[in-house]
Amino acid sequence: LERRSVVDILEDRSVEHAASWLRKNPSIEIVSRDRCGLYAQAVREGAPQAIQVAVRFHLVQNLRLAIEEQMNLSGRPNGRSILSEKENVDAATHRRDARLAHRQSRDEVFARIHALRNEGLSFCEIERQTGYKRRTVAKWLKFETPPDRRRGSLNPTSPWYFEKFLAQCSKDGNRCGRHLLHDVRLRGYTGSRSHLERLLGAWRRADKRTASAPAT
Repeated sequence: LERRSVVDILEDRSVEHAASWLRKNPSIEIVSRDRCGLYAQAVREGAPQAIQVAVRFHLVQNLRLAIEEQMNLSGRPNGRSILSEKENVDAATHRRDARLAHRQSRDEVFARIHALRNEGLSFCEIERQTGYKRRTVAKWLKFETPPDRRRGSLNPTSPWYFEKFLAQCSKDGNRCGRHLLHDVRLRGYTGSRSHLERLLGAWRRADKRTASAPAT
């Protein structure tokens, strides 16, 4: 029997369809599924003999939530990283270098696309030589400089959704992660404390660099 997840079976279809498919395969003993109740209902109706297990992604997600809960129960005072300050600095430097390298690579590809087009090459030939799809080639040729990548739409799970409020709190001197977490949750924040602390930590490091920079 083809190995399939009930998530795949239910995609763009109904519970009845998934249950019907499961009834036609009574030899199924284990079903992996998402945590949505519709998936559980389809399995109960179509394969009551099967054992339901979570897909790998949700197993890892459950583990992360369990670790966060355990750390809170252990009295962890804040969301600081368990890495040393030096390791944090090295990691931040590595991420910054990676972003710069990626930007430089995009700039080089952008310049090459324009150079090939100026030589009279067709979109198909430019796609073949650069590996970029024709649609991307046509889009980049409309710009004189590489377009900035757009930030994905924000939602209440991201602390950036409350950037204006958090920035004002920081300006007023309220920079305690525990207090700010309580305040943003009253305003609808549904993300984790670690995400909030990551944003606040970046702001604190930026303030330190600004304070330590020599006056010009």
